[in-house]
Amino acid sequence: MSYLCFYFQAHQPRRLKKKPTASSPFDDALNKQILLRVAEKSYLPANDMFDKLVLENPEFRICLSISGSLLDQARMFHPTLLKSFQRLAKTARETGRIEFLGETYHHSLCGLFKDGNKAEFRDQIHAHSDLMKDLLGIVPTSFRNTELMYNDSVGQVAADLGFKSIICELRPKMYKGNPLSTIFKDKHGRISLLPRHYELSGELAYSHSTVEGFAEKANRQEGQAIVVGMDYEAVSERQWTSRIFEMWQALPAAIAKRPNLIMRNPTEIAAIDDFAKAPSVSIDPPATTSWVGDARNVNPWTGNRAQQMLFDIYQDFEAKVKLSSDTGLLATWRELGTSDNYYYMHSVSQSALSSDSGIHDYYNHFVDSTEAIAVYATALTNLTNRRTRRTQDASARRKARRPRILLVTPEITELTSGFGKLANVISVKGGGLADISAALIDELAKLDLDIHVTLPKYERQMLEYAEISRNELDRLASTFKGQKRIHLVQDAAFSHVRDVYATDGGRTPLDRAIAFQEKVINFVLSETMPSHGKMLVHCNDWMTGLIPAAARARGLKSLFTVHNLFTGKRTLRDLEHMGIDVSQFAHDLYLDQHPDTVGNDWNVLNVDFLLSGIKASDFVNTVSPTFLQEIVNGYFQDLVSWQTREEFRAKYHAGCASGILNSPKSNMDPAIGPGMALHYDESSFVEGKAINKRAFQEKMGLRLDPNAPIMFWPHRLYSQKGPELLAAIAQPLIDHYHQDGLQIAIVANGDPQWEHIYGQISCASHGRIAYSKFNPRLSELGKAGSDFILMPSLYEPCGLPQMEGMRYGTLPIVRATGGLKDSVTHLDIAKDIGNGFVFNDFTSDALWWACVEAMNFFRSDISVRNRIIRRVMNEGMNNFNIERTTLEYVRIYEKLLGEKLI
Repeated sequence: MSYLCFYFQAHQPRRLKKKPTASSPFDDALNKQILLRVAEKSYLPANDMFDKLVLENPEFRICLSISGSLLDQARMFHPTLLKSFQRLAKTARETGRIEFLGETYHHSLCGLFKDGNKAEFRDQIHAHSDLMKDLLGIVPTSFRNTELMYNDSVGQVAADLGFKSIICELRPKMYKGNPLSTIFKDKHGRISLLPRHYELSGELAYSHSTVEGFAEKANRQEGQAIVVGMDYEAVSERQWTSRIFEMWQALPAAIAKRPNLIMRNPTEIAAIDDFAKAPSVSIDPPATTSWVGDARNVNPWTGNRAQQMLFDIYQDFEAKVKLSSDTGLLATWRELGTSDNYYYMHSVSQSALSSDSGIHDYYNHFVDSTEAIAVYATALTNLTNRRTRRTQDASARRKARRPRILLVTPEITELTSGFGKLANVISVKGGGLADISAALIDELAKLDLDIHVTLPKYERQMLEYAEISRNELDRLASTFKGQKRIHLVQDAAFSHVRDVYATDGGRTPLDRAIAFQEKVINFVLSETMPSHGKMLVHCNDWMTGLIPAAARARGLKSLFTVHNLFTGKRTLRDLEHMGIDVSQFAHDLYLDQHPDTVGNDWNVLNVDFLLSGIKASDFVNTVSPTFLQEIVNGYFQDLVSWQTREEFRAKYHAGCASGILNSPKSNMDPAIGPGMALHYDESSFVEGKAINKRAFQEKMGLRLDPNAPIMFWPHRLYSQKGPELLAAIAQPLIDHYHQDGLQIAIVANGDPQWEHIYGQISCASHGRIAYSKFNPRLSELGKAGSDFILMPSLYEPCGLPQMEGMRYGTLPIVRATGGLKDSVTHLDIAKDIGNGFVFNDFTSDALWWACVEAMNFFRSDISVRNRIIRRVMNEGMNNFNIERTTLEYVRIYEKLLGEKLI
């Protein structure tokens, strides 16, 4: 028995004029002409026919995917066509035997964007779903991506958005001996994949097979779900004009005579229990599949240099157009992204494209690809010029009354000179939070936002960093009277502390967090309030968790960014005694007991700082999408309290939570980075890494061996980071690779026991393992001089070293969790895809396996290895950049403030 599914794709692009102008790039006269013709010959009679067939044949089913571009043109040019689709949707709702699929609004290639979070891809799917609901009363539950393009990230997004199945295309070898009608799961087992049966699809769409002949061929198929798919225009517009309707009208009876065939739609198939444990398919983005041609890849859209160059320009324009306040500009940009525009530019031979090419070429209004390239390039240039003019005009208007953003952070590295002389002095670093805080503030300042920052005045760190006296520091800034955009909080709790999170002189990190927040709540919020009274407070981590409640009491919106799962607790009475008038906002704090159970006794009611920040803030975000999903979906039961999970779930299901993958600072670049013996880029990394390796070996006390591979541990020695996994295998690993000269270097502070253990391991290794306390310049030298970065974390909210390492040509070895999972894919040397080495289980054996994979890469042909490193360096710089991260934060700011900022 096999399930049979028919689906159709209905789409018409907004074609470009052959001489596009900035104000009018689309040839809507031609678009209207084509739509009217296709509607009369195909869409209208096909809708009527299928509506009747479904009503008259209870077992007959179809599913239909309609692009937003087609529906928009139907509204503009052919209201009768829209009403026809609406009648079909009415039958779908009443019978359940017609399914409308979700897709990208503009039949777009945005699923190929390098953006790790796939923001535009998600936006277009949401927009299409909203359109389907508004116009047709339908909420799609299964998905079909543009041109049936599929890879792991497409599957992940579709699963995240709640779709039950996705219709896709697989290349023959991907079936691994299974029939063409096999149902698969994505690599994580979260969504059903229904591959198109390309043989039977071609049989029905392009050949002149009889109805009985087709039905019998389908009946003889082995497998589970026979998905037969084609463009809707195949019904009468392009094929079998004289008898296509007779063929379809006869098909239900032919199928009914064959009890082996049961008709079901995609969502119905996905719900069948027998397919819950289907085999999985994993396809990395560079190997994305499509339905065109024998190769079934994306070359028809991005295969030549012109397509690649224009697609890169188009992608890079995303941030600029979305940060503008011009909705028309955004709409034009999105319409330019339709797949048809890129297909018209292809230089793939017709023999390679096969019969599928007719779907696109039939409506191609260009003479050849050269003309299509020239027209598209002109349209992009016009869009750029239009945006520049609008931005200049809008900038002057916005500055008059800009909302203020106050970023509250317990640590930060150096800021840009745009923040005044004090920016060159402050540097308070405990971990990655300091780096992302500085990077985000710098980028927000570049966008000309009214950004202010407040942080503790860790005098000892600042004096040592800037190499100035206390008097010089005091001249640069007093507590709140210094630089207008930097607000340093002074208190004895952190004046003399060397380590942000150390216990010093009896004062704990919790004591310092309270002292910092007391000043922010009592003074900084008032000092920074602009005259027009509109300000948003962006708080970072548990050390600022009381501030969102205080901001709420003042009528201020707040964003709370969770960088880790640590927290602190103090009673309401303690907080009151330390100068915080919690009576003003106690109802918005998270108390670890209900007041009624203890008689509202402030002496025993503890306030949880992390949970208070989550509860009281208007929006909460984690620093990677996967980390948010892990919390919400119940991962790490021993680490994430049920209270934390429930607070996150409440925000998530209310639409007030997201994951934003952090990115390295712009100056995290081997061409300009600090602490290096020699700067380099992807064209000179061989010499550059060799010189930095020698310098790193000298400073660490490792054997001087230019050919020795180095595995580098770049982060803190806490249990979260998995130091026990490396400690268990470090000595056996260097013994196993003795002939290769493998070396391991650890530059980190952390738990005293692990500092001691790694010190002992180092002493016993005879120059093959080295440990040093953390030093920022030594750490940067390690990234430049090493070959691999070790990050075997139990959980990892984001992680920056793995992304920084890629930029330096130092490939990461990571466990598949949190931000590590979002940024690192396993390297396949033969396919030249992936950017690191990924293992799943939190065990030393699994880490050993990943290290072996890394060493296999190190032992590969030098020319192959260098080519891959060069690619990873380039992708690391382009794929993980702070500009994209900043854009996602700005989106949240705008959502909370209810207005455009840029």
